Amino acid sequence: MISPTIISLAILKVNWDQLGKDYLENFVPTVAECIRLSRDDVVSVPSLQDRLQTQFGLRIPQNVINTILRRLKRKRHGYIRLENKAYIRNPEKLAQLKFHEIQQQVVRSYEHLINSLITFCSEKFGITYSVENAEAALLSYLEENQLFVVDAAGYGTVIPPTKDSVKNGDGSITG
Repeated sequence: MISPTIISLAILKVNWDQLGKDYLENFVPTVAECIRLSRDDVVSVPSLQDRLQTQFGLRIPQNVINTILRRLKRKRHGYIRLENKAYIRNPEKLAQLKFHEIQQQVVRSYEHLINSLITFCSEKFGITYSVENAEAALLSYLEENQLFVVDAAGYGTVIPPTKDSVKNGDGSITG
């Protein structure tokens, strides 16, 4: 089974690549999608928080959701409007969201990654993984190495650059 959190994190990465504005802006499409999928016209922060957790595996504090809702209300987005101190969804604007397309693209990439992992393990190590085993192995790896992964994302590598020059075997100097 595909982890909703992994897919959500990949969607956030796609949002960053496309929007590139700031951290909170990356969450705007995901929160807007939760509002679009809701049956209620009035946006409730606690129910929105629950939907983000159950649908996307994201635990977002209510004060952050309130900040994102203010962004959703702006003309640039217009996914909701404020009436009598309550946020009301704008179904016409929400229908224009491209979230599902991005989500499907990410799911296809994830499935390709899992299939590549299965093939790699089979060809290189003679290990036969099911899709479930490969997903569990990937999630286990990410869980064990999450700090390294985050560090690499922020600095481009987990291995710090060397400060000293080193003499190569051919006599040249690197560094």
